[in-house]
Amino acid sequence: MGGSQEDLGEVRLPIFIRIADYAERLEDQPDLSLLAYFQQFYHQWEVAFETTEIATVRATLPELLLGQMRQGNCLILLDGLDEVFDQDSRRRVVQSLDAFVEEFSSPEMGRDAGNKFVITSRIAGYRDVQLSARFQEFTIAEMAEAQVAQFLQRWCRAIEEAQQPEASEAQWVRQAEAEAGAILKAIGRSEGVKRLTVNPLLLTILALIHRNVAHLPERRVDLYKLAVKTLTEDWQLGKRLPDAPKLVVKEHEAMELLAPLAYWMHEEKPSGVVTHAEVIQQLSPKLAELRGESPDALAVQQAVESFLRRVRETTGLFVERAPSVYGFMHLTFEEYFAARYIADNELRDMLALIQEHWHEPRWEEPILLALGYLGSHSPNQLNRLVEQLFTDLDQYQPIVSQGDIRIKYRSAQNNILVFPVWNGESEVRYKESGSTLQPLLLAGKVLSQVELNSKIRIKLIEKLILTYIGLPELCFNDVEHKIEGQLLILLRQIESFQQAEEVRDYFAKLNSDLSIPAWKRMKIQLAKLHLACDMRGQELVNYVTELISQLDPFWFGFFMRACEDGNWGTEMSQALELIQYKDKNIEQSNSISLDLIKALSYLREKHIDRAITLLEDLCKQEHRLAALTTWAQAVCYRGKGDEPRAIKYYKKSFEQLKSYPDQNALCCFWQWWATSYRSIGKYEEALKCVQHGLSHARNMGWENGYLFLKEEIAKIYSDLKDYEFASENFQTVHNLYGEIGCDLLIAGSESNLGKALQSQGKYEEAITHFQQSRDRYQQLDKEKDV
Repeated sequence: MGGSQEDLGEVRLPIFIRIADYAERLEDQPDLSLLAYFQQFYHQWEVAFETTEIATVRATLPELLLGQMRQGNCLILLDGLDEVFDQDSRRRVVQSLDAFVEEFSSPEMGRDAGNKFVITSRIAGYRDVQLSARFQEFTIAEMAEAQVAQFLQRWCRAIEEAQQPEASEAQWVRQAEAEAGAILKAIGRSEGVKRLTVNPLLLTILALIHRNVAHLPERRVDLYKLAVKTLTEDWQLGKRLPDAPKLVVKEHEAMELLAPLAYWMHEEKPSGVVTHAEVIQQLSPKLAELRGESPDALAVQQAVESFLRRVRETTGLFVERAPSVYGFMHLTFEEYFAARYIADNELRDMLALIQEHWHEPRWEEPILLALGYLGSHSPNQLNRLVEQLFTDLDQYQPIVSQGDIRIKYRSAQNNILVFPVWNGESEVRYKESGSTLQPLLLAGKVLSQVELNSKIRIKLIEKLILTYIGLPELCFNDVEHKIEGQLLILLRQIESFQQAEEVRDYFAKLNSDLSIPAWKRMKIQLAKLHLACDMRGQELVNYVTELISQLDPFWFGFFMRACEDGNWGTEMSQALELIQYKDKNIEQSNSISLDLIKALSYLREKHIDRAITLLEDLCKQEHRLAALTTWAQAVCYRGKGDEPRAIKYYKKSFEQLKSYPDQNALCCFWQWWATSYRSIGKYEEALKCVQHGLSHARNMGWENGYLFLKEEIAKIYSDLKDYEFASENFQTVHNLYGEIGCDLLIAGSESNLGKALQSQGKYEEAITHFQQSRDRYQQLDKEKDV
């Protein structure tokens, strides 16, 4: 959050456009440009003005706004790209957005001048059809504790001023500080509630609930239930207005009518808005059913109008977004009411409703909330429902000790899981499934938010962990890398939510299984480090110390790669700093382990100097981790761009590592060293390093490592302009990718092979490979690669 003195740039006129509204209008008017829609939208507000003086202004409102846009004086906010859920529609909208931005950009004014554009989207809806390269992408970070405290202080102050305008400033400050402190104290008592505070909307609801009922729920579904009650009953009755009891909308009344309306809107109205006529059409039959009258009866029509007026004017849940156009206050509430509609069904009907929509990203939240609500009110029924929901996963039994699990990318909504299974007693074959991955990820999300019996939990946890371990330790494409990251996050959330140590226990069981190869057990160690981020105090000390005692050069290289992930590094740094701040009496052996992990957690662009300082202190001490500490120093200097010093430390580390009993464990070390040589143009030295690594990978039987290093050799030969050897190695890589059967990898290798052949002057062959690469990317709907 910006400080009061922070320079946020020139003041601009904000203009707000909901993308989903435009997309809905496009369905009826396919040729409608975003500019034309913009003019239509602001013209419809003209009828909202009544006085002659304002009417003079409103007649030219669109023209006034357009004039400011053409002068480059506006901040144009385009909200909710993810709410256009049909991919073809979203692609058309993205093209319209690009044309609109092109028309109203002012590059001649310079980078800091002209209109500014902000387009928002949830991540899940954005990845399928992305904006063009002209846009910079940012992910909104979760609110940190300090930001939560600052937000609450400002919010409470604003509420005090609004509700007690006659009070003095000193009274406002005193009351606001007391209320903010009480909310923070309530948040601190529950980890479940604390997780909700990272989102400004949820934090606002928490503050509103605490102000009215003085306690906070731990689960989202309970939070929304209480929020609805607070907004419908408590907030209005608390104002002590004369007619409040008559006007207030009871929670059960809101639920009976808004739940089916929300479900219909979520299914039929991706824009989240409906006309007045549509609301009447949807509510009349339901209200007639409740009253035992005909939907066309005058009394029913009047009751619907009365309900709509009261819910709009007294709750803020269902609001008028434009003249005679309505929607829920926030998508979150539409999702909650839709969830309550799902949960208010018989088991068989609930199962059908969920299975109808569970492949659609926009239905994920209503489904999770529905299951959460059912778990709070009927745990036995929830367990039966979840067993039936995920019964097909019983057939998913990958044998990860015998091979990798691969993901064949077909489209954003269609990823095929390819996994090894037993074919008889000793033979392994690969099975393909296009209906496993999405239910498996949904099962993980359910486990991270809903309490189930231990039998169901353990069965699903084991399948999630086997999938994580089975995915290649070197993810050669972004799809596998993304799914691997999602699985790690889910497993950590499950462990934190369930508090049963079932995730940790199964990882420990697999780690002792000697049939699982070293590179798979390395992934287990990395997962255990991720789990450690949620630990505190002596538990974290013991856990980290045990992990470091098992450290070897092979998985140390992967560990440093994970440390370069800023999110993980930040969390681990904070956890370890807290321990060592509080406890000055940690044993030296434990202290060395903690310092090494902390140093590695600083392997991020802005913190590398802190890592170097810690590592230099560690190098002055005698311990068994000295060689790895020196290696880590090399990585730090490489991160700073000081490759000569990095190479110096690689040489020193090798002198310490060359007596290591298992030289094959240095496979990753050679690859890291080669990267530094290659970056300063010492290609011959880089080639020798990679060849060492390749030999070790072959000796280990590590096929993915061999493939990765073989591709590195091909790239180095290209650097050396030895295109014949480059082509030969790229061809080998291409053939190996063909055996794996991953179209994304094959498409990339076709392109690399084409470049090598082009450099040799073999243009016809190069064109053939480029065309094959392009065709594969087109089949996969990867437009940027095309």
